[in-house]
Amino acid sequence: MCFSPEASFAGGIIISAIGAATVTKVHNPSQIVFASIPMFFGIQQIAEGVLWMALPDPALVITQKISTYWFLIMAQVTLIIQHQLKVLHKAGSPAYIHNFYLPDHIYMNSGIYHL
Repeated sequence: MCFSPEASFAGGIIISAIGAATVTKVHNPSQIVFASIPMFFGIQQIAEGVLWMALPDPALVITQKISTYWFLIMAQVTLIIQHQLKVLHKAGSPAYIHNFYLPDHIYMNSGIYHL
């Protein structure tokens, strides 16, 4: 959220709760990846809140590093790969996968690269 730790925690909790509720409403297993996006985004916001809380205190260097990596892995790897898997799984047809466009490859590979 980039406003404050309170905004990050509030947004993270609300978005995670909506994501958890969305996952429980899934009737088709192929929709789980798509339905879990809000939950992962909420977890990312909670990591940002932890980082906000740890930044002012130099004694919390380890917490800063963990929350920074947690946030970056969620933003640069997990969500990118998750979005592409959702598209590939939703399409399901070999014709669509064959026509997987260059921007999609670049986007997906950027997530894999950051691993």
